[in-house]
Amino acid sequence: MADSEHVEQRRRSRHKRVTPSRKSPHVPAQALGYLIQPIRLLQLLLDAPPGSVVTLEVFEDVGLETSAGGKVASQVKTGLVKNPLTDKSAELWKTLANWCDAIDRAALVPETTIFEIYVAKPRKGKLAGLFHEARSPEQAENAIKAARMSVSSDPIRDRQSLSEAKTYAQRVLRHPSLATLIQNFRITAAAVNPLADLRPLVATKWIRPESVDLVIYHAHGWVKEKIDALLLAKRPACVAANDFNKEMLSFLPRCDFNSMVASMAGLPSAAEIDAERIRTYVRQMEIIGLDEESILHSINDYLRACVTRTKLAEQCIVHDDSFTEYEEALTSFWRNKRRHNGLVYKQHTPQDLGQLLLSDCCLHQQNLQGLEMPAYFTPGSYHALADNQTIGWHPEYQTKLGSSAA
Repeated sequence: MADSEHVEQRRRSRHKRVTPSRKSPHVPAQALGYLIQPIRLLQLLLDAPPGSVVTLEVFEDVGLETSAGGKVASQVKTGLVKNPLTDKSAELWKTLANWCDAIDRAALVPETTIFEIYVAKPRKGKLAGLFHEARSPEQAENAIKAARMSVSSDPIRDRQSLSEAKTYAQRVLRHPSLATLIQNFRITAAAVNPLADLRPLVATKWIRPESVDLVIYHAHGWVKEKIDALLLAKRPACVAANDFNKEMLSFLPRCDFNSMVASMAGLPSAAEIDAERIRTYVRQMEIIGLDEESILHSINDYLRACVTRTKLAEQCIVHDDSFTEYEEALTSFWRNKRRHNGLVYKQHTPQDLGQLLLSDCCLHQQNLQGLEMPAYFTPGSYHALADNQTIGWHPEYQTKLGSSAA
């Protein structure tokens, strides 16, 4: 080939129009189906009984197996492009055929399995509706009879031209366990969309409405991380309900704790404040010459902290050991600050050292059981320690109080 011809060929090649390939319209629906599966898994986890396991792509798109051996086999459909529940839907009959095959190989037991088609948007079908409503053997047989009539009513001119749906339907309608399968067949359709449907489930099970989205975000992320790790390790994607509940119960206090705790202790009355005047922790503040306004504020902190602590214990939100660890941490901070201030501020009077130590401790914020507490709780807890003389503000508080330190 001459050089001029070779150059011209390359030029035409560069300018050749490239036509992009046309993607299938079913691709978004397929992608959505994969995205919905973990959400449906999370929905099942929220209602899963203790000791059960929820699975992804093990014996069905999403599955649940109880400790007693019962199963839920959930086939997830988007319903985005086509209605998967129509009488002539290949998706409907293929799903039923797959379940029949699973029964034949003993992967699913029809008597102890719920066969669910989950649809991500409201969809209906006449035969699917009859199957869904059938609970007794008689109702199941009537639904099967209606299905056989529907299939046979469409004349077959040529056996070679059987539709995909009819091929599956004929297999299904001959299966000996079909009546039992139909009695346990369920259609579950999203009321709004799968994610929106999670919100009332989470709110009902656990928390205040304003924290729902945060909890869903954490739960979905935890489930995805768990499943991804299992798949990467080439292990079945099975999530134990006990593990899920343990994780969520440890997370919930972090997202809803402050609003819950803040509502536990209201402001004390004037009578309650006056009754505190004889307490040791108030005497400790008087010894260091604290002003009246600061004393009143401190009494408020003490009383609110006492109420909050009592309710946290009564409701088993915080373990007793955590309270002990919390007080030990407060005492350690007090001890170190007391030593530090004594070395750095030697020129200060004992009363000034006491006020400085009290301010340092009240500005300190200590987490309880890993949780951030309301602003009044740490100062109030310090006053509780001062009340039983575990700590004190004046360098010689024990002598000033006229008793020995605990």
